[in-house]
Amino acid sequence: MKFCFNRLPMRKVAFLYLPLAIALCCGLPQTAGAQDCSFVISNPNPCPGEAITLTANPADSTFLWDFDGDGNIDGTGNQVTTTYPYLTAQTTYTIHLYFASDTTNTPCSSQTITVKAAPDVAIGLFPDSSSANTTMVGNTIKTCSGISNTTIAIFNLSSNQQDITSYEINWGDGVVETFSPGEFADTNYVTHTYTSLGYKTLSVKAIHANGCVRIRDYVYYSGSNPSVGLANPGNTVGLCAPATITFPITNTANNPPGTQYTVKINGMTVQTFYQYNVPSEFTYTFEESSCDETTSSGTFHHAFDVQIFAENPCGVSAATIEPIEISLPPQVDFLIDPPPAACPGETWHFIDNSLVADVISGTPTECVDDLIPSWMISPGTNGNEWTLESGNLFQSEEIAVRFDVPGTYTIKMTVTSSICGPQSITKQIVVEAPPQADAVAWGDPPSGCVPAHVTFENFSTGNGISYLWEITPPTGWTFVNGTDAFTEEPEVLFFEPGTYDILLRVTNVCAMDTWDTTLVFIGPPDIFLDPLPDFCSEAVLSFSQNTVSYQANGTPITSYQWTFPGAMPAMSSEAYPQGITYPDPGTYVVSVSAANACGTTTIADTFDIQSPVSFSFDEVPAGVCIDAPPLALMAMPAGGSWSGPGVVGDTIFPELAGVGSHALVYAVQTGICTWTDTVGIAVWPLPVVDAGADVAVCESEEEVALSGTPAGGTWTASGGVLSGSSFLPVASGAGTYVLTYSYTDSLGCSNSDELEVTVHALPQVMAGDTSYCNSEGGYALPYATPEGGVWTGQGITGMTFDPVAAGGVGTYQASYVYTDANGCTDSAVVTLEVVEPAVVWAGPDTLLCASETAYDLSLQASPSGGMWLTTSVGLTGSVFDASSAGVGTHLLEYRYGTGS
Repeated sequence: MKFCFNRLPMRKVAFLYLPLAIALCCGLPQTAGAQDCSFVISNPNPCPGEAITLTANPADSTFLWDFDGDGNIDGTGNQVTTTYPYLTAQTTYTIHLYFASDTTNTPCSSQTITVKAAPDVAIGLFPDSSSANTTMVGNTIKTCSGISNTTIAIFNLSSNQQDITSYEINWGDGVVETFSPGEFADTNYVTHTYTSLGYKTLSVKAIHANGCVRIRDYVYYSGSNPSVGLANPGNTVGLCAPATITFPITNTANNPPGTQYTVKINGMTVQTFYQYNVPSEFTYTFEESSCDETTSSGTFHHAFDVQIFAENPCGVSAATIEPIEISLPPQVDFLIDPPPAACPGETWHFIDNSLVADVISGTPTECVDDLIPSWMISPGTNGNEWTLESGNLFQSEEIAVRFDVPGTYTIKMTVTSSICGPQSITKQIVVEAPPQADAVAWGDPPSGCVPAHVTFENFSTGNGISYLWEITPPTGWTFVNGTDAFTEEPEVLFFEPGTYDILLRVTNVCAMDTWDTTLVFIGPPDIFLDPLPDFCSEAVLSFSQNTVSYQANGTPITSYQWTFPGAMPAMSSEAYPQGITYPDPGTYVVSVSAANACGTTTIADTFDIQSPVSFSFDEVPAGVCIDAPPLALMAMPAGGSWSGPGVVGDTIFPELAGVGSHALVYAVQTGICTWTDTVGIAVWPLPVVDAGADVAVCESEEEVALSGTPAGGTWTASGGVLSGSSFLPVASGAGTYVLTYSYTDSLGCSNSDELEVTVHALPQVMAGDTSYCNSEGGYALPYATPEGGVWTGQGITGMTFDPVAAGGVGTYQASYVYTDANGCTDSAVVTLEVVEPAVVWAGPDTLLCASETAYDLSLQASPSGGMWLTTSVGLTGSVFDASSAGVGTHLLEYRYGTGS
């Protein structure tokens, strides 16, 4: 058997991509999947049909098996058994083993199994004279001559006779014969004679040269077509179900073994017999109506037929009994259509709802499905207790009856079948009587004082009635002991004095009736005392008709009694006492009692005299500076409220309050009392601080002394360098700096002032060294920046230098000093060298052709290293291009040296 699961399609797709891999793995050693596994084959070279056991490891895992490599799962479990089909050629199969939990569709192990070739077994019927009346269809051979002694001849139709070593034929009658391949072949035949009628099993066994065996069974039957009869017992029509009929079975004794008998009712099989157990008669109970049935022959309608068929391989015989007519007893029922209210004078309808299937014999046969019923009503007679308004009691499908007298009535309907006789059904109805209300109230105690427990005894009459008790007013009473307004006999506790109206409503479907009474109760006095207020420190109570009232409740009040524990006076018998004094804080109870003939009523109330609160302001400081941040005010007891200058909520803002001494009020609410106290706080001004005027200095200045007032403060700088109370321009460098002078007074209030120090950078003076020829006269000094400075040194007059006046050949120092607009001065020192002038020769005049492009002048000048100049064109460095200069005379100057 093959098993399929949802991963197979994926595995099949995977195999389609691996034909070459499979072809190259002949022998298929075990392959490792995602996990390691293995299995053992009980016989790796079995015969077809031989059971093979496959055992997988590890034993504690669950496996899936593909026995033949087709990609379908063929088995599950750690150990499985399988067989391989009978094929005439040796066949190799691949067995794949999978872990059931693996989702990669990869076998964890694979092996091959080679199944041996199987013998082919097939025979044919040889048509010789000894096999007259013998035919073969499929695997069945039959001889229908009816003769006991019959001979059959068969020959070998196997496809691989050359591989068979021997044949064994079991003819099924106790005879077993063995034949060689030459004796039982497709070129000759073997015969066998049967000496009895009936079925035989003919088995042919072939043994292959490889040892494999195959057996094939054939059926042989010898006989003739059977006979059978079915006798009509009579009385098969006009029957009422359930009806049991016995039919004699005849002409079966001489039928051959293997004959089968089938009994059918209107074509439906109801019983099967065989030759060895066919009875002499057949009994059947008909439990259904034959209405709307037609016999198998089509001859009779509303009828059954009984048929018996005798059958064997040589033919079929049949016998039929018809008609069989069966009626069902009526299934009697009727519907009741009641009036809206089941009261006297109302009309009821009774309607036949029976199911009838009555077969009436005749020509033609009829099937009746409607029989008219008869009716009986009890007790009473028509026109007295009830009246028949429509229909009649003897033959009506529906009757209408008006019932005038309350009571329970029995309705009987009878339907009479011509075949099954009368069938009856009985049902009851109830006609309700209108109610009559009546009750009595019984009280406890009888004095009329509340609380009073009253029980109502109910004497109301009527069928199907309900009760509703109504008591007015709706307060001052309650139902007790599990009763309520719908209880037949309720119990009520009246706990308030007064007059109560009692109403009982009694209702059924026909009408409503009422009963009523009035009950009056008296009671102890009622006292109504206004709630006592709470007080602060002490209290005085006085009562009047505005604060306390009394209600006598039907009988006069005879006495009053007040108690005032802890007060002066402590008691009073007046209705409205005055001037009751409580000198001390505390919780006090006041009670008042009033008495009459029904008892004494006492009520009490409690009030408090609250004690003054003790305040603590330890967390509030004596003072704060005006620039202090908002200060959270705290006091004990907590939870109060603050007020005063600069106070918002429970926070004081010093700047908002302003300089000065302030009184802050703290209030606490306890109960009805508000308690207050005052605490003082000072707001101090900040000291007046002056850092002095702004300062501007040059970067070269060593230090600047600082002075701020009041004395004793501290200096800080943003980026500049300070040394105590001095500012250091050189260390700070050029720039603008803000210096802050901070001072804190004796109250801890701090203030500060700022001044600005500007440090001017020194001018950037630049001048270069140069040299002069030792010649008399004033020569310009080197270019110096910024312009406008002053030169000093030997031989310097103004902005010129005289080499001879300086002292002739030699080296001299000159200073260039510059002062900028800020008064800041800087200088540069240069070296002036005086040398003897050189003798310069430009060379002889030269005549060039206009085509000359690169005439080098340096070859004729001395000393070398000088510079050539001209007002003409064509000179580049020391190379002259005559072609560019053009025809003419050109003056070229050779200059050597620097300075003068």
